[in-house]
Amino acid sequence: MAIELIDFDLSTQEMRVLRKTAAQAVISLRLKDIEISIISIISQRIKNLNKLYRQQDVVTDVLSFRYEDEGEIFICLPQTKRQAKENKVTLREELQKLIVHGMAHLAGYDHIKTRDFQEMKKIEDRILNKVK
Repeated sequence: MAIELIDFDLSTQEMRVLRKTAAQAVISLRLKDIEISIISIISQRIKNLNKLYRQQDVVTDVLSFRYEDEGEIFICLPQTKRQAKENKVTLREELQKLIVHGMAHLAGYDHIKTRDFQEMKKIEDRILNKVK
């Protein structure tokens, strides 16, 4: 298992917490056999990716892409900061939530249907509770 966090301008302690969160998600979601890159990007870049791959011409918070033995999770840091403020949580907590959400997508979960959303949310909450 390899997890790489790229372009996050955070303290060593915050990065340690994010790595711990990602590692717990890998274990809980049984993603041990893939290499995962978690990349912080700007709003325009995630909007372009969202339009290209999902036909959604809007900024989103997180996008995940799974290949055979690799996965990429793109997190829009400006959007994450806005959401943290709206949700009255710390940036770290919002990043943890998005990392776990992205990992769940890599594991094959989605939230298109309400039932799937509820199942995915339970799994994410369980993982996040393990790293608190």
